[in-house]
Parts: sequence; structure tokens; C-alpha cells
Amino acid sequence: LMGLSTLLGVGPMLLLLSGGPSHGLNWSPWAVAVASGALATATGPNVRAVLQNVCLPEIRGTAFALFTLTDDIGKGLGPGVTNSA
Repeated sequence: LMGLSTLLGVGPMLLLLSGGPSHGLNWSPWAVAVASGALATATGPNVRAVLQNVCLPEIRGTAFALFTLTDDIGKGLGPGVTNSA
């Protein structure tokens, strides 16, 4: 469910970033933004719950530390990488 919702959120986001269809279709940017946001944000809150249920108690701390580290690195480096492209 998380992977599918994330993949389905890519289409509306690309449509929104491209400026919409060029062949004159009447579309609402806010509707596309809501659809993309609703689909793409379903993954974030569920990652911690899935990680907690999948990992054994002995390695759960290490798994959460690795997840937090990679999440924070992505938040820190993401804007710089996208701006340089």
C-alpha cells in the first residue's frame, strides 16, 4: 500500500511541475496538488510503524538509528542536490 500510493503520487506531481497539459485540457492545479499530496504522504507516517513491527527487539534501536540518520541526511542534502541540478 505504501509503495503503490507513493508511485501513484508521482504522476500528479509531474503534471503539476510541468505546468499542466499543453493540449488545452481544463485542469485545476489545486486538485492535482491535493491528489499528489494525499497519495505521496501516506508513506511517511507508516514507515516507523512498519519498521517497529518488522525488526526484532534486539536490533530495533539500530534500525531506528539508521532510519533517522538517512532521513536527516536526505532532509539536509536534498534541497542542495535539487537546486544544483
